[in-house]
Amino acid sequence: MVPLSNSSPPATVGLRRAGGLSLLIVENDDADAYLILRALLSHPAVARVAHAIDGEEALRMLRTGEVAPDIAFVGVGVAANDDFCLMTELARSEATLPVVALTAAPAPTDAANDRLRAAVRVIVKPHSAPLLEAALASAVDSLCPQISVPPPASPSAR
Repeated sequence: MVPLSNSSPPATVGLRRAGGLSLLIVENDDADAYLILRALLSHPAVARVAHAIDGEEALRMLRTGEVAPDIAFVGVGVAANDDFCLMTELARSEATLPVVALTAAPAPTDAANDRLRAAVRVIVKPHSAPLLEAALASAVDSLCPQISVPPPASPSAR
């Protein structure tokens, strides 16, 4: 298994922060990345969103600790084997990072379906911004209960 960080992982990995969720978008299309970023930042539970242009950059960001997202949204395409490799790498790692796959293909091939098994959810990108925003909000809402929330600090611990 490949660790996602060269050092010990930051304490905030997988936790819902007081300021909200930290998300990672992996998307190589600038227009889609902009719409996804805008939609995710409009969600009240989201505090931060980082963007990687491809799977290689995302893995570098995760391994160096540059980002410690609660959820990753990965755009996958027919020619983007790099993104499928990212999802496979995340599934094999010790990380518990939930991955939501975003695809434009309404009927993925059998090979693509195999690779998409690493995702906790697959969203076919709708053709309108409001529908995309609703689909992304639904994904965040459905995954929020799975995000560990640290217990409040007791007053005596201060």
